[in-house]
Amino acid sequence: MNLIYPQSATYWGAPTPNGFGGNTWTPPKSLMVRWEEKNEEFIDLQGNTKISQAVVFAQQDLDVGGYLLLGDSPLTDPTLDNNAMVIQRYSKIPDLRAVQFNRKAWL
Repeated sequence: MNLIYPQSATYWGAPTPNGFGGNTWTPPKSLMVRWEEKNEEFIDLQGNTKISQAVVFAQQDLDVGGYLLLGDSPLTDPTLDNNAMVIQRYSKIPDLRAVQFNRKAWL
């Protein structure tokens, strides 16, 4: 078990318009994350101050507008699961040698 990223989550990248008024989602991908159910103030991409429902640390890059779900899901559309949450803000901070990165998403 990975002590830094001990939880399984499902990730869908940001959707792309399908040309018919809907969206096409990337296939769901299972990730190991550190999921913290906590309220944390952050500033979204439009400059608005918001409060998160959860903060998630991951080993891979994530898309703002993508979705995360704690646990595993086979669904191809994350909006069909009420527990899936949209990524509202994302940061990627390198260590001093830019070898490893701290990736954080606010949901």
